Amino acid sequence: MDVGVFIPIGNNGWIASSTSPQYKPSFDLNRTIVEKAERYGLDFALSMIKLHGYGGPTEYWDYNLESFTLMAGLAAVTQRIKLFASVAVLTLPPAMVARMAVTIDSIAPGRFGVNIVSGWQKAEYDQMGLWPGDEYFGYRYDYSSEFVAVMRELWEKGVSNFEGRHFTMNDCRLLPHPRGPISVVSAGQSDRGMRSSPIIATTISLPPWATTTRRRSRRRSSG
Repeated sequence: MDVGVFIPIGNNGWIASSTSPQYKPSFDLNRTIVEKAERYGLDFALSMIKLHGYGGPTEYWDYNLESFTLMAGLAAVTQRIKLFASVAVLTLPPAMVARMAVTIDSIAPGRFGVNIVSGWQKAEYDQMGLWPGDEYFGYRYDYSSEFVAVMRELWEKGVSNFEGRHFTMNDCRLLPHPRGPISVVSAGQSDRGMRSSPIIATTISLPPWATTTRRRSRRRSSG
């Protein structure tokens, strides 16, 4: 089992409290944490993707960096630790994400992976006109499965003619090939997500406090 850290890409990390230390995300902060994790022998560092915070007195997660560009910077200043960037699959085409991953793999060969975020918070996507409707909840894991299939085909073959319900590739090209294997993971905890994870990716288990925080956030966003 690998042990790693979810880095504070959003303000105040994973603590939604007005009495905890208050801080904003920055490259320097995340570099300090990931370099320390590497020195302590942790296996990986993962940055989430959050596109809309929850407001309130703490402005919880109203301030967020972007995951892939942050991890590209961290790839250049680390030597051993595995780095995972997160992609919200509704926001980017899989062929572009595959190319972004290959680019970071060229900085840190064999040390980069992608965390698949199917998406559940409507506000994150509706603000950009990207929410496909509430019916998305019924097929979001099928959408993610096709997303990953396109990426893997491009990484392995350099070309994709994938035809699915949600994606169609037409002689889509991607070179160079990755210099090392690019891992795909899914850091989720819903029942449907856990059943889908073996198909989509390796599962990263969240600790109980992270599950509690997300459930509370869901109640706030729906209330």
